[in-house]
Amino acid sequence: GSFWTMLGGSEVNLERASTPGKLPAESQSAETSNTALGEEKLCCYQCFKQFYGQYAVERPDPSAAGGTKKLCSEACGDTWLSAMETKMEALKKRQQQLQQIQETQRALAQEDAAEAQTPAS
Repeated sequence: GSFWTMLGGSEVNLERASTPGKLPAESQSAETSNTALGEEKLCCYQCFKQFYGQYAVERPDPSAAGGTKKLCSEACGDTWLSAMETKMEALKKRQQQLQQIQETQRALAQEDAAEAQTPAS
Protein backbone atom coordinates (compact mmCIF):
# COMPACT_ATOMS: atom_id res chain seq x y z
CA GLY A 1 0.00 0.00 0.00
CA SER A 2 0.84 3.64 -0.11
CA PHE A 3 2.48 5.66 2.62
CA TRP A 4 -0.75 7.50 3.56
CA THR A 5 -2.73 4.32 4.20
CA MET A 6 -0.15 3.20 6.75
CA LEU A 7 -0.43 6.37 8.88
CA GLY A 8 -2.71 6.48 11.92
CA GLY A 9 -3.40 2.80 12.13
CA SER A 10 -6.93 1.55 11.55
CA GLU A 11 -8.75 4.02 13.83
CA VAL A 12 -9.15 7.74 13.24
CA ASN A 13 -9.64 9.95 16.30
CA LEU A 14 -12.34 12.38 15.09
CA GLU A 15 -11.97 14.60 18.17
CA ARG A 16 -8.38 15.34 17.27
CA ALA A 17 -9.26 15.82 13.59
CA SER A 18 -12.01 18.39 14.18
CA THR A 19 -11.38 22.13 14.48
CA PRO A 20 -12.32 23.58 17.87
CA GLY A 21 -14.92 26.37 17.92
CA LYS A 22 -12.83 28.48 20.29
CA LEU A 23 -9.37 28.04 21.65
CA PRO A 24 -9.24 27.90 25.46
CA ALA A 25 -7.09 31.07 25.54
CA GLU A 26 -9.64 32.95 23.40
CA SER A 27 -12.57 32.09 25.64
CA GLN A 28 -10.73 33.29 28.74
CA SER A 29 -9.50 36.53 27.17
CA ALA A 30 -12.96 37.35 25.79
CA GLU A 31 -14.39 37.32 29.31
CA THR A 32 -11.81 39.77 30.63
CA SER A 33 -11.53 42.05 27.60
CA ASN A 34 -12.54 45.71 27.69
CA THR A 35 -15.52 45.07 25.42
CA ALA A 36 -17.03 42.98 28.20
CA LEU A 37 -16.74 46.04 30.44
CA GLY A 38 -18.87 48.08 28.05
CA GLU A 39 -16.09 50.01 26.26
CA GLU A 40 -16.67 50.21 22.53
CA LYS A 41 -13.71 50.12 20.12
CA LEU A 42 -13.90 52.33 17.05
CA CYS A 43 -11.71 52.91 14.01
CA CYS A 44 -10.40 56.39 13.15
CA TYR A 45 -11.62 57.71 9.78
CA GLN A 46 -8.25 59.40 9.15
CA CYS A 47 -5.46 57.08 10.35
CA PHE A 48 -7.52 53.85 10.75
CA LYS A 49 -6.16 53.15 14.23
CA GLN A 50 -8.45 51.49 16.75
CA PHE A 51 -9.39 53.46 19.85
CA TYR A 52 -11.95 53.35 22.64
CA GLY A 53 -15.17 55.24 22.04
CA GLN A 54 -14.83 57.25 25.25
CA TYR A 55 -11.77 59.02 23.75
CA ALA A 56 -13.45 59.85 20.42
CA VAL A 57 -13.21 63.30 18.87
CA GLU A 58 -16.28 64.16 16.78
CA ARG A 59 -16.26 66.25 13.62
CA PRO A 60 -19.24 67.20 11.41
CA ASP A 61 -19.30 65.46 8.02
CA PRO A 62 -19.49 68.14 5.29
CA SER A 63 -20.53 65.59 2.65
CA ALA A 64 -24.09 64.95 1.53
CA ALA A 65 -24.35 62.09 4.05
CA GLY A 66 -24.10 64.58 6.93
CA GLY A 67 -23.87 63.44 10.52
CA THR A 68 -20.69 63.30 12.54
CA LYS A 69 -17.57 61.17 12.31
CA LYS A 70 -15.56 59.89 15.26
CA LEU A 71 -11.79 60.19 15.10
CA CYS A 72 -9.00 59.21 17.50
CA SER A 73 -7.46 62.63 18.19
CA GLU A 74 -7.76 66.36 17.59
CA ALA A 75 -4.94 66.18 15.03
CA CYS A 76 -6.70 63.46 13.03
CA GLY A 77 -9.98 65.35 13.37
CA ASP A 78 -8.52 68.55 11.95
CA THR A 79 -6.68 66.71 9.16
CA TRP A 80 -9.80 64.73 8.20
CA LEU A 81 -12.02 67.83 8.23
CA SER A 82 -9.67 69.82 5.99
CA ALA A 83 -9.38 66.84 3.60
CA MET A 84 -13.17 66.52 3.44
CA GLU A 85 -13.58 70.25 2.79
CA THR A 86 -11.06 70.00 -0.06
CA LYS A 87 -12.99 67.04 -1.50
CA MET A 88 -16.27 68.94 -1.27
CA GLU A 89 -14.74 71.97 -3.07
CA ALA A 90 -13.45 69.67 -5.84
CA LEU A 91 -16.90 68.08 -6.13
CA LYS A 92 -18.57 71.48 -6.47
CA LYS A 93 -16.04 72.47 -9.15
CA ARG A 94 -16.71 69.25 -11.10
CA GLN A 95 -20.47 69.84 -10.86
CA GLN A 96 -20.07 73.40 -12.18
CA GLN A 97 -17.94 72.16 -15.08
CA LEU A 98 -20.51 69.47 -15.88
CA GLN A 99 -23.28 72.06 -15.83
CA GLN A 100 -21.32 74.32 -18.22
CA ILE A 101 -20.72 71.39 -20.58
CA GLN A 102 -24.43 70.51 -20.55
CA GLU A 103 -25.39 74.12 -21.29
CA THR A 104 -22.91 74.23 -24.20
CA GLN A 105 -24.33 70.96 -25.56
CA ARG A 106 -27.90 72.33 -25.35
CA ALA A 107 -26.87 75.53 -27.17
CA LEU A 108 -25.16 73.52 -29.92
CA ALA A 109 -28.18 71.25 -30.26
CA GLN A 110 -30.46 74.29 -30.62
CA GLU A 111 -28.17 75.77 -33.28
CA ASP A 112 -28.14 72.47 -35.17
CA ALA A 113 -31.95 72.29 -34.98
CA ALA A 114 -32.27 75.89 -36.22
CA GLU A 115 -29.89 75.21 -39.12
CA ALA A 116 -31.83 72.09 -40.07
CA GLN A 117 -35.10 74.03 -40.22
CA THR A 118 -33.80 76.81 -42.48
CA PRO A 119 -33.80 75.80 -46.14
CA ALA A 120 -30.40 75.58 -47.78
CA SER A 121 -29.89 78.05 -50.63
